[in-house]
Parts: sequence; C-alpha cells; structure tokens
Amino acid sequence: MMKQLLALVLCAALMLGCTVMAGATEAPAPAGSITVVRDVMAMGEAITGLNVTFAGPVESLDGAKITATYTVAATDTEPEHEAEAPREIVDAVLAEDGLSAVFTLVPGTMMDGWTNNYSGYKVEIGDLVIDNVEGDISPDVDQFEAKTYTTPEHSYSEGEIVTTMDARYFVPDKEAYPKPEAGYPLIIWLHGIGEFGDDNRIQIAANDVPAWAEKESQDIFGGAYVLAPQKHAGAGSGNCPAATMSVIEQFIAEMGDVDAGRVYIGGCSYGGMSTWAMIRNYPDFFAAAFPVCGNPPGNLTEKEIEELKDLPIYMTVAAGDNYSGIVSGVIQAYNELKAAGSQNVHLSLFNHSEFEGAEGIVAVAGYVLDHFSWVYAHADYDGKGEDYDGKNFIDTSVDAEYGPYANGATASVKDGKFTYTYKADEESDPVSITLDGPNQRPEDAGYDSFKRWIAVQCKRGVLPVHTFTDVPADEWYAGAVDFVFRKGLISGVTATTFCPDMATDRAMIATVLYRLEGQPAVTGGAAFSDVPAGAWYEDAVRWAAENGIVTGCGDGTFQPKRLATREELAVILHRYAEHKGVDLSASDDLSSFSDQDQISAYARSAMEWAVGSGVITGTDNGELLPKGQVVRSHFAEILKAYCEKF
Repeated sequence: MMKQLLALVLCAALMLGCTVMAGATEAPAPAGSITVVRDVMAMGEAITGLNVTFAGPVESLDGAKITATYTVAATDTEPEHEAEAPREIVDAVLAEDGLSAVFTLVPGTMMDGWTNNYSGYKVEIGDLVIDNVEGDISPDVDQFEAKTYTTPEHSYSEGEIVTTMDARYFVPDKEAYPKPEAGYPLIIWLHGIGEFGDDNRIQIAANDVPAWAEKESQDIFGGAYVLAPQKHAGAGSGNCPAATMSVIEQFIAEMGDVDAGRVYIGGCSYGGMSTWAMIRNYPDFFAAAFPVCGNPPGNLTEKEIEELKDLPIYMTVAAGDNYSGIVSGVIQAYNELKAAGSQNVHLSLFNHSEFEGAEGIVAVAGYVLDHFSWVYAHADYDGKGEDYDGKNFIDTSVDAEYGPYANGATASVKDGKFTYTYKADEESDPVSITLDGPNQRPEDAGYDSFKRWIAVQCKRGVLPVHTFTDVPADEWYAGAVDFVFRKGLISGVTATTFCPDMATDRAMIATVLYRLEGQPAVTGGAAFSDVPAGAWYEDAVRWAAENGIVTGCGDGTFQPKRLATREELAVILHRYAEHKGVDLSASDDLSSFSDQDQISAYARSAMEWAVGSGVITGTDNGELLPKGQVVRSHFAEILKAYCEKF
C-alpha cells in the first residue's frame, strides 16, 4: 500500500513538472525585474537609479546599457507617441551572488526627471534583456507619512466645495533629538500652483521639501516636524486659509509634542502668496514666516502692516523671477513693514536661480527658471563665497546693472540701493521700485544661514536653538554656546551634546576662524606635511596659513591634533584681527594677573591686546592660565566676545 502511495505521489509530481514546463514554453519566465529609484532634487523628483533582479546569476555588468521609454506629447503634426533615449550609467554594482544589481544614473531632465513621464525601462547586458518594471520607490518622499484631513468647507479658486485636505508630514528622530521641554518645532511648507492635484506626494517631490528632513536641517532645529498640506491656503480662495489652519491644528493635537511657540510657515510661488494669506488671517499664530518667490496679493493694508510688523518674516526672491509682479510686490511689502518699524523683517535678493539640472530643464522648457529661488531657501543659503548662492546673491555695496531678464525687467544698484524696473503689462509705462536699504544676507540678520535664522524665532522672542543636554540654561557659558551654534561657528560633538569641557585642538581653531571668514575658496598646494588631502580641516588650515594667521611648528608640520593653549589662541586671534584690519591699539599690562610671568615672550603682545580689548578675561582667582588648554566652553565665550567687539 505504501509503495502504491509513493508511486502515485511521484506520478503527480512528474505530471506537475510537465505542466510547469509546458507553461514555461507558452509564457517564458521574465529574465528579471526592475525597480525604479527616484531622488528628490532642486528641480523636482528625478529618476537616478534602477534596482535590478535577475532570474539567474549574472557574472558581469560589463557593457550594460539602459534605455528609457518616455511619452512624447501630441503636437499639431504628430500624435502622442513613445520614444526611447539612452540613460548614462554613473555606477553599476553587482551583488556577490550575481542575482541583483544597483545602477546609478545621471539624473534625467524634464523627460523623466521633472515630470517623470517615463513609460518603461530596458536593461541590456549582452544577450540578456530585462524590461519588466515592477516597482517604483522614492526614499526621500517615502519618509513622509500621508494623511487626508477632514476640514471646514472650502474651495480652490472658486472651484468645487470640498471638506478634506491631503497632507504629507515628517516626524523627527526622537532618539537622536530628545524632546525639548516645550516640544519640537513645526515647519509648514506650502507648495506652488504646479503641485496642485490629488496624488498627495507631489507637494513633497517638486520643491525639494525633504531638504528640511535631512540631518543638516534637523541638527539646526534640534529635531523638527515638517508638514506639507496639498491644495492649501489659496491666496483669495474661498475659506481655504481656515481649512489649512484646521489641518495644522489637528496635526499639532495628534502629535502631542509640538511647541506651539515655534510653528514656522513658508512656501514658494503660489505657496509664498499663500504664506502671506495665512499670516494675514492668523497674525498671532506663527513664530515666523518665510515666503519665497511669493508676494502678498493686493498688497498689505494699513491694518495688516500694523498686525504683521512684529512678526519675524524673511523673504527670498530672484530679481530675474519670471513674474515681475512678484519681485516688485516683495520689495513693496518689505519697504512697508520696515517703514512701520519692523525690527525683524528681512529680504535676500538673488540675480538668477541656479541649481543642478537647471540647464536641462531650460533646454526643454525654453526659458530661464529664475522663479525657482526656493532652491536657495531649502539649501540653507548664506549668500557668500563662490558657491551657487554666493555667485547669484546681489551685492548692493557695488554699483552694477542687471538684466534684461526673461520677463523684460531690468535692475540696478546705485549708492547701496537696489532698484527694479518693470512693466506691469505690455501697454503700461515702465515702473521702478527701490529697496529701502541694502540687500541682506542671513548674517545681516545675525545668523550664519537662512535656516539658522528661522530656527531661533519664537513667539516669546529669540530662543537658544541648540538642544544640548550638557549645557544648562543657567551656566555662565550657555549664552556663548547659543551664539556660536546659531552662527554656525561651533557645532555639537553629537546632536545632543556640546562637551563644554573638551579641549580644543589647532585644527578646530583654524576651522572655526575659516567659518567666521565665510569659508572662501582656497588656492595652492598643501601647506604642511601632516595635513592630509581631504581632511575635514584641510581648507581651513591652508587658508589660515596663506593669510599668516597660523604658522607651522618649524619642521614642516602643523600638528593639527595638538591641543591649543590659551596664549596660542590669543596669538592666532591677534593675527586674524590684523588680517581683518581691526584696530589693535587696545592693551593691558597684565600686571594684575598672578601668573602673567608664565606668558611666553612670543605671545605677550597678543595676550596684552586680547585682555585689553576684552576678548580674553582671567579666572575668578586672578589668573590668565596662558599654558592652560582651550576648552570648548571658554572658546565659545572668547569667540562671542571677539565677534561682538569687532
């Protein structure tokens, strides 16, 4: 009986095998599958890679080719159709078992980057062809949760009445950033009109909103929520601000640990206008606003100016913006708020908007995308140096002519003032509007970068931005740590610790002064044999050596990891002050310090200047400790004193 049963099982297995083989003949198993990988970039979401699985092991990826199929829109002469284009491979990594591979691609342009209208991909490796796209992932977008909120009745541009609003939100890493006593700050981003729709992802993907979730940004805020409503507060749409406020309030209630005193709102284009709509309707709710390339439609009323003059507002726009009314409206709003006595309203003007991938979009779209000035805000601009925002920041200390821009406007700088000239329409005469004051970098507002300004604004005033658990608010050095951190001079050792008693080495001193200088471009070769290429402090040490701020140790070395002494710091600061043209006449004879005889001869005059100018002070015991180590708390206090003095 058992033999018969085994025979029946074997027969069934053979029959099943024949069926599988027959099925394989009729419909061959795919050679593998493709998962498309997207990254969010300044220009929007771009396809930057493919994850490929193989049906069987592959020995090599040599000679691999990737082809994209994309949809070509209909024209007067051709119907909508599909076309193919090769994609350039940057890198290809084959798994050890040969069953999968990761391809990194050059980001696409509008074809499959900005609008993502691809319809297929094909990977060819010798005779192997894989064209089965099964998945689509976007790590940047996927870290944001999606939700639909019930709201009061509202409409968009007098459209259909609706009672819901989609949103995406990001939750901070609460292990990396322990909750502050008052809770986490909340950043609200309002998208542009091009991101309307119902897919509840494009408001994240199109404007590089994940930049606020990156570690660099989260470190600045000490951890922060990010909320991006879709089809949000329209600038004049029926009851839309109330609906958006309903979403914000529901979100704050759901999370339970949002600091109601640190809710920031900003947006770009239509979202910049909507930011104005929100603060006009709720002037006392937000801690700060940052409208980007968006003006207050209809201009501000006298009542609104009075209500908003004490709200911290930071505007960003490019003079070459495709919409001249936005540029002129932003300048007018700034002028009106300043005239009303606002002490914390700021405006940064760029000549053009520049970002990776812009050239490809211009080639397809046919016009300059200077409206994309949100790339600066999201990249935390400082408006300095030779990087992309430094090159395009308009320096009003130098007389210059700008334009004509794509919108026909022109601009000029004369005697520290920026004047923008445009035509409201084709029939009107040119109109000029002048910025009331110089163009502003974030440092003119007292902070090292755009996001650092936002992070310290609070309805209760300007607050410490750091969340260091080892810097109690009542410590003597707490204010100095706040100062150097918010200016981007000294960061934490970790996200939650400053390590105030840790000694400072020579590399760190050079790096901090390099940051204070704005990190200018460095030329020339290596200055010292023990400063390796690519070291985090390489450019700083080279810059400091080129400008005579630091010297070597007599044997061609710099000894970057040697701990610095207080007298050594005094010498370096004295040289930096001389480099900056600072008045060095202040002096103290140091006779009141019990250990003044321990000061090295080479450091004597520098220490006399540092004490005489109030940059360095002694201890409660009347000592200078010239040979003592420079611990981070003392370094912060000395830097703060130097910056405030000079």
